[in-house]
Amino acid sequence: MAFVSLAGLVRGSKRSLASMAGESSSAIAGIVFDMDGCLTKQGAIDFAEMRRRAQIPPKADILKHIASLPAEESARSMAAVLEVEAEGIKRMELRDGLDELFDFLDKNRLRRALLTRNTHLAIDQFLSLSEKYFHEAFDRSFEPPKPSPAALLEICNRWKTRPENVVMIGDHSDDIQCGRSAGAMTIQILDQIMPGDEHRDHSLTIPDYTVASLPEMKEVLEQIIADRETEEAEAGMESTMQGA
Repeated sequence: MAFVSLAGLVRGSKRSLASMAGESSSAIAGIVFDMDGCLTKQGAIDFAEMRRRAQIPPKADILKHIASLPAEESARSMAAVLEVEAEGIKRMELRDGLDELFDFLDKNRLRRALLTRNTHLAIDQFLSLSEKYFHEAFDRSFEPPKPSPAALLEICNRWKTRPENVVMIGDHSDDIQCGRSAGAMTIQILDQIMPGDEHRDHSLTIPDYTVASLPEMKEVLEQIIADRETEEAEAGMESTMQGA
């Protein structure tokens, strides 16, 4: 299968968020995936070691903390982060069930996007390993990064769909907060507690669904699509009766 080239990546785009197209359909238009720990196996990136080398406090958002530092200190911390991320790229493995999940997406003609706080180098490695096609791929150079909903709203804008017709999927509370803040449905894949998540207690980090694997994720997506089809059918019948 084809996969998106680096030309498809968005790096630091400042495009304005135009108003969403007012499509009347309530059908699911597409899926936005986090990458690390969601479509890949968890544990490739050693976040504890990253915080140690970059001297990031345990509860601090890594990217925000680095951005708040003086220039020289920020550069040193970011170099340490990039070093650990490069080590993680070498350990990257795909989750079981990825092929079946994407066969399902293809069958249902669902658009898909990657939205990660990692770099384009990690995206390159993932695309090389998976050989999967994504309509959009956003790395952390799109600012502000997750948990801000900005990139997700930009994806909805490009797809000309409303956020409620998109599903945001990830393993971290940042992914869920991003999705819920945008108004999208959310699924958290959770086979272990992610670093920092144990400190979170916020309504925006509670997902609509929680799964433990990609096969279980596929089952949930099947149910979401079926429910939306039922809603559309019922709405169509009601509209027909009102017009009679």
